[in-house]
Amino acid sequence: MAFQSYLTEMKFTQVYSSYKDKIYSYIFYRVGSNSDVAEDIVSDVFLKAYKNFDSYDDTFAISTWLYTIARNTLIDHYRKEKETVDIEGLEVGDTTDPLYVLIDRDISLSEVELAIEALPEKQREYIDKQFFKGYTSAEIAELEETSPEAVRKQVSRGVATLRNALLTVVSLITFI
Repeated sequence: MAFQSYLTEMKFTQVYSSYKDKIYSYIFYRVGSNSDVAEDIVSDVFLKAYKNFDSYDDTFAISTWLYTIARNTLIDHYRKEKETVDIEGLEVGDTTDPLYVLIDRDISLSEVELAIEALPEKQREYIDKQFFKGYTSAEIAELEETSPEAVRKQVSRGVATLRNALLTVVSLITFI
């Protein structure tokens, strides 16, 4: 048994010598050319390979096996290193941005409905079909016997008109 273990170790030493530079290059360019991180990951790759060398299926190329371990180790690395941001401590963006103002203010549904009702008929119909009924511009165009571009233009104009109308409502609410 000791002789078998010695043979396995010798084979692994040959594999390591043959592939360490190739695996390093593979890892190095995928971690943003950071040599410290690359070295750590390469160490993990060969440690995993060594621990599982007995289970290596020699019907496949050793390089395929090693690159698979390297790829999976990289994936593990990026999962662990995934950067998260605590949103509790973040400052609010531009409070003068019209979209922020609309979201931040307390606009009632009836005010939105009134603004939609004030739109020209085509804009109101197209906005209703696209945003509330889920139609695409192409589907609306087919129903209305017009071009998708014309539908998109009417929807865009309607949304701009709605935005301005709702901002006016917000201004009046803030002023009062």
